[in-house]
Amino acid sequence: GFADESFSVYDHPKVMIFENRERLSATEIRTEIESEAISRSALNKLEPRSPPKDLMMDEELLLSQRSGGTWSGIINKDSITSRFPVATWLAIIELISLCALPLSFFVFRGLLARGYLLAKILGVLLTCFLAWLLSSLQLMKFEDTTVWVSLGALTLISSSVLYFRRVEILSFLRIRWKRLVILECVFLLAFFSFLLIRMANPDLWHPYRGGEKPMDMAYLNAVLRSSYMPPYDPWFSGGYMNYYYWGQFIVASLIHMSGITTEVAYNLAIPTLFAFTAGAAFTIGSNLVGRTSLNLSSRTKIIPFAAGMSGLIFVCVIGNLDGFFQSFGILSDRIFNGISGGEFDYWRSSRMMPPD
Repeated sequence: GFADESFSVYDHPKVMIFENRERLSATEIRTEIESEAISRSALNKLEPRSPPKDLMMDEELLLSQRSGGTWSGIINKDSITSRFPVATWLAIIELISLCALPLSFFVFRGLLARGYLLAKILGVLLTCFLAWLLSSLQLMKFEDTTVWVSLGALTLISSSVLYFRRVEILSFLRIRWKRLVILECVFLLAFFSFLLIRMANPDLWHPYRGGEKPMDMAYLNAVLRSSYMPPYDPWFSGGYMNYYYWGQFIVASLIHMSGITTEVAYNLAIPTLFAFTAGAAFTIGSNLVGRTSLNLSSRTKIIPFAAGMSGLIFVCVIGNLDGFFQSFGILSDRIFNGISGGEFDYWRSSRMMPPD
């Protein structure tokens, strides 16, 4: 069944009972345990360490964090972006990719298609990093303006590359535009494929179907509401988050740009990360077989594409076959044994060992 950690870990922690087989006395047991420990007299000679920095925000920073805006100020549920979240989300991703494309052409100029699919990853990472830097240095509050300013800075850098290499880039686009269209289809296919999976199980709150997503959502909302980085701790009032939050920061930045609600954006972010991974795997796989040139035959040109798709499938699809075996088992029970029902166990496929 499902691994419900709220039962096996929190409400009912594991109890360990030790058996005194040698019938030792309490004094002997204590001596055995403390035999390798530092004696109390030695501890008294150690100089006390300076107290570590606490995880609490000062009063000024706390007030600034609490002024990060209300949900209605960040997200408008009646806006056109909230009514068409998938189209809006993809438009934002494609816009960032387009702004980073000239820079990507220069950085990945040694790769096939100039690393076209990597431009999406590069653009998102650089835009969010600039926004994080501005909010961490408290030069600007973390809000939609900050993210758009960061994208503008990336666009300026990329535009300078386009200016100095415009002949090379425009010539490549004119000759290889069909290949770029195919690569874009690969990205969209990966995105919509995983979007269908999220549509089948969009829970973000359920104890075992949602998994750790309730905690993840709390961190995402905290990052989104924070004025400066590091964000406030949603589990410890008055403290700042003592946890890695870069992934949540990326999603929060895209939420600021799009105005989509967090629960919808979360289910769009997961397919996006899958599509990014698929694009990177495809790029690496296609480049492992070597570069192609314009004078190759059509049969030879298909080899990099086949290698790219193989890399994508091995990394993103068949790297974990448990999902396939689960689905096959459910279908077999229904067809051959007449057993209806049975649910897909998302927890089992994501664990290296059986649940408690």
